[in-house]
Amino acid sequence: MTHPSDTGPAHVDLDLAGVPAVDAEDRAGHLGASGADQLTGLGTPNDMRTYVKNGTVEAFELRDPAKLGEPAARTAVALASGQITGQEGGTFTAGAMGECTIGKDGVINLGKPTVFNAENIDQFDF
Repeated sequence: MTHPSDTGPAHVDLDLAGVPAVDAEDRAGHLGASGADQLTGLGTPNDMRTYVKNGTVEAFELRDPAKLGEPAARTAVALASGQITGQEGGTFTAGAMGECTIGKDGVINLGKPTVFNAENIDQFDF
């Protein structure tokens, strides 16, 4: 993945470009006309809605904050109550996420991000 340069040629040989949402439409003009190139943006559904709906961006992924609240709260409760200590291998129940296991360096995998596309983007407001 790369970022098309303002000073680069009109056709940049890319498979995928990632750009801030505010630059998405402008940057689309720097991509090749072969139809094989793809553009994705870095923004929230509110930032990206226009680009998804007009076809500039097919889809993008981002964590849905509404899905992270419960696991975050349950992690805090498990830690505060002594159920977990943050050590690798510790387990606890994180609500709808089910059983979570603490990984290396205290990392907890919160699952896959939400994919936003033309079919679902209007269901989100953030």
